Amino acid sequence: GMKLFALQLPRTRSYFNEWLFHQMLRSEGLVALRYDFVDLVVNGKHLGIYAIEEQFDKRVVENSREREGVIIKFDNQVAVDDPLPGNEIEGYASEMIDSFETTQIKESADYMKMFNQAKNLLESFRRGRLLTSQVFDVEKLAKFFAIVDLAGHRHPNADTNMRFYYNPITSLLEPIGFDNQIIDQIDNIEGQNKLIGAIQSRNLNYQSTFFNDPIFFEAYIKELNRVSQKEWLDSFFAGINKEAQKKMNILYKSFPGYKFEGKEVLYKNQIFAQDILHPILTAQAYFKDYKNNVLEIEVGNM
Repeated sequence: GMKLFALQLPRTRSYFNEWLFHQMLRSEGLVALRYDFVDLVVNGKHLGIYAIEEQFDKRVVENSREREGVIIKFDNQVAVDDPLPGNEIEGYASEMIDSFETTQIKESADYMKMFNQAKNLLESFRRGRLLTSQVFDVEKLAKFFAIVDLAGHRHPNADTNMRFYYNPITSLLEPIGFDNQIIDQIDNIEGQNKLIGAIQSRNLNYQSTFFNDPIFFEAYIKELNRVSQKEWLDSFFAGINKEAQKKMNILYKSFPGYKFEGKEVLYKNQIFAQDILHPILTAQAYFKDYKNNVLEIEVGNM
């Protein structure tokens, strides 16, 4: 059912981790790639178990039961060919907005119209002319960022990795995740800003731009709180248990010593997120004045 796909060694996407990531996205109703493990033979030569990863074309959208629309991205080829020294902000600013299946889009007036609408939305977001909630499907974007935080890795939502599906019904962009690779403890992220939104630094950069919109920030906090409940992970793993075991058995054929340790890490990350969202002390209160039998107290949110 795929026309465009990549075949790669399972370690390229950290074996089982990538499959699990796409299952999380799919379970939340987000557009997700088909990702699987296959026994590969090329010209009669047996290469063993490889990962097959769907690439970005209209079948990705159709398989997710969405209305046919264009997929766009930031193209970082200029930054790769001629990098500006040590300045990620300049790199983000210089990236062109491109699409997948450009030939088909150019040949269709309807697709060209959708591409221009999608491109203009993303460009207006980058320039700060439109807020996150005016450009993206807030609920789906909040789920995406929360799941990425749960995995403890920032790779899928880097500006060079995110792909956006333009939904012609809502006229909004929706995230398509890929290339997560790692499931790691949030504590291992360097610096204080360990959670993308819950401890957002407000510096002028790509990810901070999303959280400058209070509507999206509130949606993100709500989703992060939901996916960091133990019951959410319990239900998710129960739902994929049978299929997950099949995938692991395929991997064992070429990698009998492989051990998936991400499950325990995800539960630890839930605890970390809950500690951030529900700290022991959330407010400070001080005596200010007392007169005419009225006590005045100043209260500040920490």
